[in-house]
Amino acid sequence: MALVGGGGAGNVAGSNPVGSGEGLNYIGDHAYGYSGVLDIGNTETSMLEFGTGSSYFVGTVQFNYAELNGYHFRYRFYLNGEIMQALVESGGSGNEPQVPNSIIPIILPPFSQVKCTAENLTDGTLQEQVCSIVGRVYNA
Repeated sequence: MALVGGGGAGNVAGSNPVGSGEGLNYIGDHAYGYSGVLDIGNTETSMLEFGTGSSYFVGTVQFNYAELNGYHFRYRFYLNGEIMQALVESGGSGNEPQVPNSIIPIILPPFSQVKCTAENLTDGTLQEQVCSIVGRVYNA
């Protein structure tokens, strides 16, 4: 299986990466990227950003608002510099957690650039946001 992502320790053959960051990590034929919790304000901010190699990827991208404050957030999924998916989410102002409704199925072609962003549309207050991409890698 050819590795898909850009540089970094998480993309080295034989490594067992854990944790968060902006890249895509590999375990066998599977790949994942976890942004970890990021404080996002009113500037569109990259949560995950990486390039793919000669294999293709089938999986999902998911955005989550990790607070109950009712701010509106815009999430964007870019492929090769173009917005392919976007949604606006409210964090909910009550005491009940939101059910994740932002699970987006994706196929990433070989040699693609991927970026996932978030932006607070309400004001500049920093709010906790997370993003993940998980799936399987296939040889082209």
